[in-house]
Amino acid sequence: TQVVPPDGTASCVKKEAYLSSSPTTKLSSSSSVHTGSEVIYKVIVESDTQTAGSVTVSDVLPSNLEFVNSNDFSHDDGTLTATLEAFTGTKTLEFVAKVAGSAGAGTLRNTATVSTKDRNGQEVANSTDSCSAAFTIPSYSCNTSCSSSDQCERVNADYICSTSQGDTCRLESNPNSTDCQPVPQTYACNSSCSSDENCQSVNSNYVC
Repeated sequence: TQVVPPDGTASCVKKEAYLSSSPTTKLSSSSSVHTGSEVIYKVIVESDTQTAGSVTVSDVLPSNLEFVNSNDFSHDDGTLTATLEAFTGTKTLEFVAKVAGSAGAGTLRNTATVSTKDRNGQEVANSTDSCSAAFTIPSYSCNTSCSSSDQCERVNADYICSTSQGDTCRLESNPNSTDCQPVPQTYACNSSCSSDENCQSVNSNYVC
């Protein structure tokens, strides 16, 4: 009896992303992820029938993602690669990447690609499939959420990420101000001034 070789091809069912600090909460495209955060990516690969040969899973990281580690992928200059022997069922591969400190605001999408080889080691025609995961890097301004002062300093060198004000960007000299205004200068008799108007704000008979 002639044995019919397997002819299945694997598909990239889905790709999921989770914050390392909250590994049970899946990120969506609307989730805010701060620069400097580490993200766990899971690539789920599936084949209902025995694949014809080995399966290659690759992932080229965008410039705003930095590779951290993986037990499933090899890494070379921003490209992750994993080779799976012929299989049936579902495989989950993971890696960790860090959002670059220089990443600008907007959607950060990362895509994985899956391809299947035949029993002779040649790629099966039309076997390439892909899946992606995305989240949003927020823009930073006065009174927005932050996780480090570096993020706030992009907007204004005098801003900090104030932990006392709920991890929001504030003016370092006056973190209590929700609109990042400096502490108002007050004038009195014998205080320093730069114009008559300064002094006359207290008393119309005063001069500088």
